[in-house]
Amino acid sequence: MAFARSRQAESSSPARSPRLAILRPDNDFLRLLDDDRTKERSYSQPCRDWPEAKSHLAILIAPADQQDDEGGREQPALIWGLGIVRPARETDRDRKVVVTRTRRISGMVPFSGLWCTGGERDGALARSLPESGPVTVGADIVLAYLRRISTDVESEVQRLLPILDDGEGWTDQELRWRDERDALLLFAKMAGLAPNDFAPVRG
Repeated sequence: MAFARSRQAESSSPARSPRLAILRPDNDFLRLLDDDRTKERSYSQPCRDWPEAKSHLAILIAPADQQDDEGGREQPALIWGLGIVRPARETDRDRKVVVTRTRRISGMVPFSGLWCTGGERDGALARSLPESGPVTVGADIVLAYLRRISTDVESEVQRLLPILDDGEGWTDQELRWRDERDALLLFAKMAGLAPNDFAPVRG
């Protein structure tokens, strides 16, 4: 019932659901992301089935401690932060993904905030969420719950969502051209060329 109420409350959302993904990197990878939020980092994750090769808003879940101070109980999973993820090549056992533009959320919030609001648990939504990989069911509702968690989370979502639409309406050939152009611009910058020299590449 909560799921139905949530869907009705968010009826003003765009028809196309946002592209969301849940990632569960280990602590070492999260430390790398924390060191440089703009650098692209890749790692292998178990979910191979990505319906879209486009960028997704990544919800990064911190590894839960196995025991609390008293011992015996697993700690609740926490949302470490947000970022942008795109799927890369498949391997025999998993899939490479590339993560960038990450931002750690201060005070890390419970993962359950994605399916529980106002003290009401949305059981159907909780069961539909993947352990790791793209959110293919109820992504619009998950996004609505995510934005309600805190003002910090809302501001980060607002910052990242426009990036997801950078490739909307581009053909595969155009996207390849854009990637090659961006690589050339990066090379030119690393080579120390003046900004004016970038104009032919940008064109």
